[in-house]
Amino acid sequence: MKARSNLEIIPGVGKSIAQNLHDINILSVSDLKGKSPEKLYDESNRFVGAVQDRCLECTLISGTILS
Repeated sequence: MKARSNLEIIPGVGKSIAQNLHDINILSVSDLKGKSPEKLYDESNRFVGAVQDRCLECTLISGTILS
């Protein structure tokens, strides 16, 4: 059984969003420290090649606050 990502402690982050964050080299909550949620959202959009729901940006804001 795979260990739960510590990113999943962020409200709104489940396996899918945790994987999106891993894809852009955010592997833990502490990796969010000092990061811009807007830039992370843009980077994730570039990685997947599509514009994702803006709720992702709200989730990233929560994550940067927790870090």
